[in-house]
Amino acid sequence: MRNALIIGAGAMGEWFAIYLKTKHHYNILLHDLNQQKARKLARKIRGKIVKNLGAETLNKVELIIVSTPISETPRIIEQVTEMMDGNYATVVEISSVKSDVIKKIKQTLRRRKKYPLILSIHPLFGPGVESLKGQNIVVIPVIDRGRETKAARRLFPKAKLSVMNYQEHDRMVAYTLSLMRLVLLTILNNWKPYINKPKTTSQKLLLLTASTLINESPALFTQIIKTNPYTREAVKHFLETFKEISKTDIRKLTKIYNKTRNEYKVFMKTYSTASKIAETLVIT
Repeated sequence: MRNALIIGAGAMGEWFAIYLKTKHHYNILLHDLNQQKARKLARKIRGKIVKNLGAETLNKVELIIVSTPISETPRIIEQVTEMMDGNYATVVEISSVKSDVIKKIKQTLRRRKKYPLILSIHPLFGPGVESLKGQNIVVIPVIDRGRETKAARRLFPKAKLSVMNYQEHDRMVAYTLSLMRLVLLTILNNWKPYINKPKTTSQKLLLLTASTLINESPALFTQIIKTNPYTREAVKHFLETFKEISKTDIRKLTKIYNKTRNEYKVFMKTYSTASKIAETLVIT
């Protein structure tokens, strides 16, 4: 059987370990500075703990998943690349913000004549997903767009793959993930005095959305916002739009609302489903 090394035994590291073991039949090796976390996951998936990322380990694996904090990812990839000795496994990094990561990876690879296939992806789902069917994964080209995209297809045949450069990706993330986290954090803090009051259907569904965020690690939550070079741009645009909308009269506000309804009318069909979901939520 082939060997896959998971660097980082957090929630997504665990997801990849289980996925690679069950879907691709890899033996799983685990490395994490938190030995207790690594041991717990190793017992769960019957994997093997690797304490040191030395050449001996790296030369017997075919696939490496780097599931570490965004700030640590470039350093880990540089360390792994430098220590490889002839066995160039595919290295997959899954950071949510790419600008700094991709720049530093390219700097690392420019210093070497030979280097492994580096696959930079962003899974647009969390560790609670059980199946990849219908799930989105973004591929961010590092060196060879075609080769990297083919490698991603082999690894994730049931996922929906999109390819975009790191600037396009990070701007998208800033206007969606970063901004959404800031807005939800603001709303939740403003709701504090009313958290024990009766809740509407829309409040329940918003709390359902918030549950996916407050289950994230603090490091991931903050780094998605603070390491993205386009977050400030997204926040500025949001505040300008918010200020403009909040100051309008009823007639203009109605016009804006109707325009937005038409632009998003496809989602009106999901209202009954959303209501049924809200009815099942145990939120008082």
